[in-house]
Amino acid sequence: MNLNGLNQREKILGIATAIFIVAILLFTGILEPQVKRHRNLQKELNDLQVRYTKMQADVKMRDRINHAYDQVQHLLENAETEQQQTSIFTRELSDIYSSQNLKVKSVKILPSLKEKHYIKLTVKADLRGNVQFFIKLIEHLEQLNKPIQIESFELRAMESTDIVQISLLITKIVKTTKV
Repeated sequence: MNLNGLNQREKILGIATAIFIVAILLFTGILEPQVKRHRNLQKELNDLQVRYTKMQADVKMRDRINHAYDQVQHLLENAETEQQQTSIFTRELSDIYSSQNLKVKSVKILPSLKEKHYIKLTVKADLRGNVQFFIKLIEHLEQLNKPIQIESFELRAMESTDIVQISLLITKIVKTTKV
């Protein structure tokens, strides 16, 4: 292209158009993706901050529960064997639920069945979490080398496909000290 044949106004318009096209290309090719990336990172940071806050609350709750347990532990040492075993059983289950990332909705200790040589402790637990964690929970309970059994369970789907609520009836057989 011969620029000598163009007048001053046409040269300025040509240069301005070229600068405008280069600016648009820079914006769409470099600046806009960086702005989108920054927004996505900001959103991810906010999500992580919310999760961190929830985790802090969970840790505080766990610490309060552990502190309360430590305060009554000396009472349990002098308690009846059945009460001790029930406390140990519920503590074991609580640790298992926590290790499997399950939220405990409620736990109810049901009346125990007393036989001559054993006591059958029963706990009803309502839990919520990812279906994969429940599968791991059931596998974990089956692999325990303890007389723990899932008597029944009820599974309900929640608002999304991988979040479920489950009600478990779990029993444990403990040997009595009386013969």
